[in-house]
Amino acid sequence: LSTGYFAADRGEIKPWDVVAVVGSGPVGLFAQMSALQFDPKVVLAIDSVPHRLEFSKRIGAVPIDMSTQDPTEVIRQHTNGRGADVVLEAVGIEESLKSCFRYVRPAGTISAVGMYTEAEFPFPMFASFLRDISFKIGMCPVKRYMGKLLATIAEGKMDPSIIITHTLPLAEAERGYELFHNRTEGCIKVLLTP
Repeated sequence: LSTGYFAADRGEIKPWDVVAVVGSGPVGLFAQMSALQFDPKVVLAIDSVPHRLEFSKRIGAVPIDMSTQDPTEVIRQHTNGRGADVVLEAVGIEESLKSCFRYVRPAGTISAVGMYTEAEFPFPMFASFLRDISFKIGMCPVKRYMGKLLATIAEGKMDPSIIITHTLPLAEAERGYELFHNRTEGCIKVLLTP
């Protein structure tokens, strides 16, 4: 949850912004949930896995199935053609990060929290300069957000438990990782109990 909130916070979402979130895995769902705390006009959730997009809808985001829809076109429809004010990236693969530059409007912000292991990324420097794109990337300082998020949960403003799809005993951890990795049985997040 803290990583998703970090993405939204660093995006500097303002009321009535259009926010696009790339990815509806656990971090993406938490980014969507967190983005909604900033009173945007709409949160658009981009993914290709149907059960993940169903969770996006339950959270209150508008799902975009990138296997059947053109996310750029759907974002344009929601923004009178200009692009998303804020794009949050929560996947961690190069193609997803590249797509953010297509989705964001001029003078918009990209906030990336997907875990990248590549040593280099072909950053579109000139286009970003001309379009005045703000680009932020980094690892979440969890302790910085923990108190605020626990209070938000206690106040009933967010419920991170809704993304837990499987609860397994610790002895079945290997099965839990397989379910998550293979995206089987509608798995989003596995909770292991002692």
